[in-house]
Amino acid sequence: MADSALELDDFLSRFQLLRPQPHAPPLNQRQAAVLVPIVRRPQPGLLLTQRSPLMRKHAGQVAFPGGAVDNSDATLIAAALREAQEEVAIPPESVEVIGVLPPVDSVTGFQVTPVVGIIP
Repeated sequence: MADSALELDDFLSRFQLLRPQPHAPPLNQRQAAVLVPIVRRPQPGLLLTQRSPLMRKHAGQVAFPGGAVDNSDATLIAAALREAQEEVAIPPESVEVIGVLPPVDSVTGFQVTPVVGIIP
Protein backbone atom coordinates (compact mmCIF):
# COMPACT_ATOMS: atom_id res chain seq x y z
CA MET A 1 0.00 0.00 0.00
CA ALA A 2 1.37 3.41 -0.95
CA ASP A 3 2.14 5.88 1.81
CA SER A 4 -0.35 8.74 1.51
CA ALA A 5 1.55 11.10 3.80
CA LEU A 6 2.92 14.23 2.16
CA GLU A 7 6.59 15.04 2.52
CA LEU A 8 7.50 18.69 3.12
CA ASP A 9 8.61 19.25 -0.50
CA ASP A 10 5.35 17.77 -1.82
CA PHE A 11 3.37 19.90 0.63
CA LEU A 12 5.18 23.07 -0.43
CA SER A 13 4.77 22.30 -4.13
CA ARG A 14 1.03 22.77 -3.72
CA PHE A 15 1.46 26.49 -2.99
CA GLN A 16 1.71 28.88 -5.89
CA LEU A 17 3.93 31.44 -4.21
CA LEU A 18 4.67 34.96 -5.34
CA ARG A 19 7.65 37.17 -4.68
CA PRO A 20 6.81 39.99 -2.27
CA GLN A 21 5.81 43.04 -4.31
CA PRO A 22 5.44 46.51 -2.84
CA HIS A 23 1.93 47.69 -3.56
CA ALA A 24 -0.44 50.21 -2.12
CA PRO A 25 -3.82 49.02 -0.88
CA PRO A 26 -6.93 50.46 -2.49
CA LEU A 27 -7.82 53.80 -0.93
CA ASN A 28 -10.55 52.39 1.33
CA GLN A 29 -8.57 49.39 2.58
CA ARG A 30 -5.99 48.91 5.31
CA GLN A 31 -3.15 46.45 4.95
CA ALA A 32 -2.95 43.30 7.04
CA ALA A 33 -0.77 40.20 6.92
CA VAL A 34 -1.08 36.68 8.29
CA LEU A 35 1.51 33.98 8.71
CA VAL A 36 0.63 30.63 7.15
CA PRO A 37 2.90 28.59 9.44
CA ILE A 38 3.83 25.18 8.05
CA VAL A 39 5.04 22.97 10.88
CA ARG A 40 8.20 21.09 9.88
CA ARG A 41 7.75 17.43 10.81
CA PRO A 42 7.53 14.08 8.98
CA GLN A 43 3.95 14.90 7.99
CA PRO A 44 3.83 18.72 7.65
CA GLY A 45 0.86 20.55 9.09
CA LEU A 46 -0.52 24.05 9.47
CA LEU A 47 -0.77 25.97 12.74
CA LEU A 48 -4.13 27.68 13.23
CA THR A 49 -5.47 29.79 16.08
CA GLN A 50 -8.98 30.20 17.43
CA ARG A 51 -9.95 33.74 18.34
CA SER A 52 -11.50 34.34 21.72
CA PRO A 53 -15.30 34.43 21.75
CA LEU A 54 -14.96 37.77 23.59
CA MET A 55 -13.20 39.53 20.71
CA ARG A 56 -14.96 42.50 19.15
CA LYS A 57 -14.21 41.32 15.60
CA HIS A 58 -14.06 37.79 14.23
CA ALA A 59 -14.98 36.30 17.62
CA GLY A 60 -14.48 32.54 17.83
CA GLN A 61 -13.11 32.23 14.30
CA VAL A 62 -10.31 29.85 13.37
CA ALA A 63 -7.54 31.81 11.69
CA PHE A 64 -3.89 32.10 10.88
CA PRO A 65 -1.95 34.37 13.26
CA GLY A 66 -1.83 37.89 11.90
CA GLY A 67 -3.35 41.33 11.87
CA ALA A 68 -3.10 44.92 10.74
CA VAL A 69 0.16 46.40 9.55
CA ASP A 70 1.60 48.90 12.05
CA ASN A 71 3.67 51.98 11.23
CA SER A 72 6.64 50.16 12.79
CA ASP A 73 6.42 47.30 10.26
CA ALA A 74 8.89 47.75 7.41
CA THR A 75 7.13 45.18 5.22
CA LEU A 76 4.09 42.93 5.09
CA ILE A 77 6.37 40.02 6.01
CA ALA A 78 7.57 41.93 9.08
CA ALA A 79 3.94 42.53 10.07
CA ALA A 80 3.05 38.84 9.74
CA LEU A 81 6.08 37.80 11.80
CA ARG A 82 5.39 40.42 14.50
CA GLU A 83 1.76 39.35 14.80
CA ALA A 84 2.71 35.66 14.96
CA GLN A 85 5.11 36.42 17.79
CA GLU A 86 2.46 38.44 19.66
CA GLU A 87 -0.34 35.91 19.17
CA VAL A 88 1.34 32.50 19.37
CA ALA A 89 4.91 33.23 20.56
CA ILE A 90 6.67 32.20 17.34
CA PRO A 91 10.05 33.97 17.32
CA PRO A 92 10.48 35.75 13.96
CA GLU A 93 14.00 34.39 13.56
CA SER A 94 12.67 30.81 13.72
CA VAL A 95 10.46 31.28 10.65
CA GLU A 96 11.84 30.33 7.24
CA VAL A 97 9.77 32.60 4.99
CA ILE A 98 9.32 30.95 1.60
CA GLY A 99 6.96 33.40 -0.11
CA VAL A 100 3.61 35.13 -0.15
CA LEU A 101 0.23 34.27 -1.60
CA PRO A 102 -1.98 36.76 -3.46
CA PRO A 103 -3.68 39.34 -1.20
CA VAL A 104 -7.30 38.73 -0.25
CA ASP A 105 -9.89 41.43 0.40
CA SER A 106 -11.70 40.90 3.72
CA VAL A 107 -15.28 41.83 4.50
CA THR A 108 -13.98 44.13 7.25
CA GLY A 109 -12.10 46.40 4.83
CA PHE A 110 -8.60 44.91 4.96
CA GLN A 111 -6.41 43.66 2.17
CA VAL A 112 -4.80 40.59 3.78
CA THR A 113 -1.51 39.19 2.48
CA PRO A 114 -0.73 35.58 3.48
CA VAL A 115 2.97 35.01 4.20
CA VAL A 116 4.00 31.35 3.98
CA GLY A 117 6.75 30.20 6.32
CA ILE A 118 8.14 27.02 7.81
CA ILE A 119 8.38 26.76 11.60
CA PRO A 120 10.19 24.14 13.70
